[in-house]
Order: sequence, then C-alpha cells, then structure tokens
Amino acid sequence: MPNGGSDCCGTCWYNLVNEGEAGYERPGVGKGVKDHCEIRGLAIESPFYTYCANHPHHMPDGGRVPVGPVFTGDSNGNRQVWVESPDTEEVRLALLDLLDGIAHVAALDRYPFASPSIAQILVGQLIVFQEQRAVPILRRLLERWPDLELLQEALTQINSEGED
Repeated sequence: MPNGGSDCCGTCWYNLVNEGEAGYERPGVGKGVKDHCEIRGLAIESPFYTYCANHPHHMPDGGRVPVGPVFTGDSNGNRQVWVESPDTEEVRLALLDLLDGIAHVAALDRYPFASPSIAQILVGQLIVFQEQRAVPILRRLLERWPDLELLQEALTQINSEGED
C-alpha cells in the first residue's frame, strides 16, 4: 500500500481500471484499461498518489458529481491541489445538498484524519464558489451546532463577499 493513503484513485470505484469496484484488485490493468476518473473525465498519471473527496472512503454512499478539487500527494502524506473543482450548476446543487446533510456525510467519512476531511472540502468549495444559497443552510446548521467553527467561518466568508 502506498504511504500517501488508501483513499487514492488507485483504489477508487470511479477509476475505470477498477471497473466500478473499490479496492486493490484493479481488474482493468490486464485488459489495457488506463487509469481514468469517469466522473471528472481526467486521466490519472499517478493513481496511488492522487486523491479526491469522491473516494468511497470519504463518500461510501457514492456521489457521481465531483466534490472539491483533485489532490496529488507524496509518500509523506503531503497533499496539494492538482485540478480545481469544476464549477457548474450541477456541482453547486450537489454541494448544497451535501451541506444540508453534512452530519450524515461527515459521519460516513471513514478517512477523517486525512487532510482535508470531506466536511472541510465540501464547505471550502462552497466558500471558493461564494455560493449564496448556502447561507440559509449554514444558519440553520449553526442553530443546531453553534460552536462548529468550520460552519461559522463559511458563513462569515460567504456573507462578506455577498455584501459587496
């Protein structure tokens, strides 16, 4: 197993090499199938050191809409953005839906110690997009969990841009 983490494209069910299954079997390798993310339309050069939030360790319920950027990493576990998230209405609506159920989404993240977590990626992407439709959802979530700094920060950052 690579030291970069098992939540990599090499083990993801959205990598065409894996033929819809998560894990290390990679049945498409012997058939000449190349590492390629089917939901992002992205050729993956280094599948065991490439990552995104759609991996089944982060989203075991699935999610065919790209969530957040794609990261590359190294054997020390360092990760940096390689490809930014697509910005489409479909992506934005999926992010809003995930935000609305963030407690469920975060609870299913089986790799929360990876940097960043699914919740951080989700909320961070809404900040990058300055998605104003997230504001009422954030306010409602903060009524339930007023001490969640991640949500407070998102509300502050999205509101500050929306007031200009």
